[in-house]
Amino acid sequence: MTTHDTGVETAAVPTALPAKPPGVEGVLGEFAAMRSAVLDLLDRGQRLGAILGPNATQIVPLFSAARAAVDQSRLNLTVIGAEGVGKSTLINAIAGADLTPRERDHPGTVAPTYAEAGESASPEFIVTLRGTDGAETVHRCADLAEFRRYLLQHENRDNERGVVRGVVRYDHPALRRGLRLVDMPGVHASSPLVNQEARRFLSEETHAAVAVTYGRTGFGALHEVFRELDVERDLVQAVVINQELGYFASSGLEMLPEAEVRAKMEETRAAASGELGIAVDRVFILNLASLYGVKVQHAAPLASAAHDDEVDRFERHVWGYIRQNGVAEVIDRAADDATTALHGLFGRLDVAQRALTALGGGDRGAAKRMQSEFKSARGRADRTWREVGTPEVAIAVAAQHWPALKVAADHARDAITAAVDTVLGEVGSINGRISQRQAAVWKQGVQTVVLRERDMLDRSYSDALRAVLDYYTAHADAALSGVYEQVPVLSESAPGDRLIVGGGGFLLTQMGRMEPSTVEQLAKWGAAGGAGALGGKIAGGGGTALLVAALGLNPVTALAVGGAAGMSAALMIWRFARDEHREAVVAGLTRYRTGVLTALDTSPGGSLRNEWLAAARGVSERVGSSLESQLMGVGALLSAPADGAVTLDARRQSMADALAGVDGLRQELDHIRARAEAIDTGADGWRNE
Repeated sequence: MTTHDTGVETAAVPTALPAKPPGVEGVLGEFAAMRSAVLDLLDRGQRLGAILGPNATQIVPLFSAARAAVDQSRLNLTVIGAEGVGKSTLINAIAGADLTPRERDHPGTVAPTYAEAGESASPEFIVTLRGTDGAETVHRCADLAEFRRYLLQHENRDNERGVVRGVVRYDHPALRRGLRLVDMPGVHASSPLVNQEARRFLSEETHAAVAVTYGRTGFGALHEVFRELDVERDLVQAVVINQELGYFASSGLEMLPEAEVRAKMEETRAAASGELGIAVDRVFILNLASLYGVKVQHAAPLASAAHDDEVDRFERHVWGYIRQNGVAEVIDRAADDATTALHGLFGRLDVAQRALTALGGGDRGAAKRMQSEFKSARGRADRTWREVGTPEVAIAVAAQHWPALKVAADHARDAITAAVDTVLGEVGSINGRISQRQAAVWKQGVQTVVLRERDMLDRSYSDALRAVLDYYTAHADAALSGVYEQVPVLSESAPGDRLIVGGGGFLLTQMGRMEPSTVEQLAKWGAAGGAGALGGKIAGGGGTALLVAALGLNPVTALAVGGAAGMSAALMIWRFARDEHREAVVAGLTRYRTGVLTALDTSPGGSLRNEWLAAARGVSERVGSSLESQLMGVGALLSAPADGAVTLDARRQSMADALAGVDGLRQELDHIRARAEAIDTGADGWRNE
């Protein structure tokens, strides 16, 4: 071991690597196989549900949402670095195709670019734009040239078009098997809003981060990227030092002797490790132009065995890490959603089988008595729910969680208006022209405060919203449980097999009611949609956007205003200052200040308090609707037609076979989880060292 000035312990690069892990083909093939197995399992589960006849429609939302969630599961490989160091070149080399914009003379993208699976044989280009009102819209670009006009800094100065992210979809083998390549912008080319979302994605959703720097001269710029994006060094699985051809060849382009090249590499690697605080075995010296040429243009590689070895070492290291630290996590989350769907199916099959057993027992009055018992129990459940489903209770529940939300909103209001007042004061104190440099300082200051306060408010809103949801679903589950306990044919059902309103099943069902495009939009910053992502791992802070959309509520006005501030108000400062419209700067900031005061008004009758009350009522109504749907479903399942003993016996046997089939699918799902867990723990015989 050696210790550099930074105090970071590093180890010499091993000359003999551990047992060779699967490369990109093996890792993605393995991941795709497990994900396909989960999707196939869901398809078979839904086919088993056909035995329910007309009642099979009850499971469609669950299976549709679970399938969408699994299909959105991705392994995220993120590339970070300053502008113009070769990030896009590396992304395209990994993909083996030109997916992200590259511009040697005018480097720098203004927002993250995602390369992911699509159905087209040629790349499709999409940008998400945030308007001055904070709303996001999706625009499909005609071609790469239009996409570049949105994404490249020199064609979209200061991101005046309001680009939040770019997406490239392409039917490419690596992407089709579950890889998502993310090209993060350099911190200078993007806005604080984009940088903040980049930080969140890096910390929450990235399965491997690769940092790129241009030679040893780029260490300072990479330090700035680490600082601005709050990148933990443990998160960076590889640092690629992009070296020009002259590093490997003489001035006459003759390749240097192998021993000399390897000695230079070791020296550069040690210097980078000490300077950047990254373990020496995670530092790689590559000529990205050559790598790109080989992977995309099928050119001949550098005539350097040292470079070939470095490329091989880089690929084995990165893919070995992704295999061990990404596959298990994503597959486990997909399996959670599949488990929820299978549970919903099993619960319905169980009710139907119990009804068939009661009807086939020889008691001619069984059907009438069962319906009478259910009608009485349902009436009691309805009365139980009505006690909590009133506007008065919604007001009380909202009031219980209002104080914490009010504190966050008041703090946000005061901090944002103070930031605006500071700028207004400085504008008034400057005589003559307002420089672009000064405008940039104002822009940074306002955006930083707005984004910080928006995140705090978002977390508070999400916590309060989830608490309200928990309150109502607990009461709904109790009402439904009462029905099971009061109807003899249902009372012996195991609690784990009963239908419930709350929990992941409820939220996954809500996802099933949403448009596919909405699910995709909400899952964009997450590894998956569905119940797994509902835990809060969605960029935007605390998962509020997903909860609000899933529950069918209106967008949170205060948060939308905060989002708009992060873009429109700051860009307005820059644009007007550049044009020297001092009065416009003052008027615009004053209008924005007024908008913040209105949106974050927490006084009785104020906009935010009214919105929060409406949200609590909305949750109550949505949970009540779900309870009603579950009660109707149980009633329909108990009303299985009695067409004669032979038919009942046959249907009962078919139902038993279906229940056994679901148990078999659960066991298969456990095996898939175990395979993923073996990868995570190294029990499959290989560990990434």
